[in-house]
Amino acid sequence: MINPEIQSVVSPYKVLNVKIFFIKSNNGYILVDSGIPGQEKRIGDAFSKLGIEPRSVTHIILTHGHLDHVGCLAYARELTGAKVICHRSIADKLTAGEYEEAVPRCVFWKICNGPASWLLRSRLRPVIPDVLFDEELSLDEFGVLGKLIHTPGHSPGSCSIILENGEALIGDLVRENRSGKIDTGLFFDNRDLIIDSLKRVAGLNPSTIFLSHGGVIREESRLIPQSFNLSK
Repeated sequence: MINPEIQSVVSPYKVLNVKIFFIKSNNGYILVDSGIPGQEKRIGDAFSKLGIEPRSVTHIILTHGHLDHVGCLAYARELTGAKVICHRSIADKLTAGEYEEAVPRCVFWKICNGPASWLLRSRLRPVIPDVLFDEELSLDEFGVLGKLIHTPGHSPGSCSIILENGEALIGDLVRENRSGKIDTGLFFDNRDLIIDSLKRVAGLNPSTIFLSHGGVIREESRLIPQSFNLSK
């Protein structure tokens, strides 16, 4: 159910085809994700256009380790001085200057994904995460009422942010396609785990769900695509 009196604390900002987010906290801001490699200028522009002082960002949360979400992480950390929070499964990759490999689900991207990723991965720089979690992490100590939960399926290290005000950020669990419909997109690790993760998110009754690729979902029935056969 939509709560018309909700006080939003989430500010989205589009960096090419993916969004980063700023969450207002009691201590300043939390940045969610860091965009595509080579887009440092656009990340910097986000702060000025939203009127956010970079050093007011205390933490950077990664919804997962795919290239388009960790591409400017080193730059964002240097700019803000923030601590990095991520799922434990991607910590070693980030430390080594690597990322979670996206699993293409169509022939075109199976052919093109390798060369395209190779052109971008050379711009990645190592980042040692500061805070690791496994299944759930309270965000209260970071100045935000809410929690970070492990929601695998799109990738093994995917997670979602569930805020007590009803807002949620779910990374790439689902996305909005060109026709406005919600689906898994052309890259995902495990469809059954996506369904389980979406059920877990839906069970927490969020009123506004932010997509990294697309807009927002305000009707719970749209969260789990109708093309999914939930009887399986």
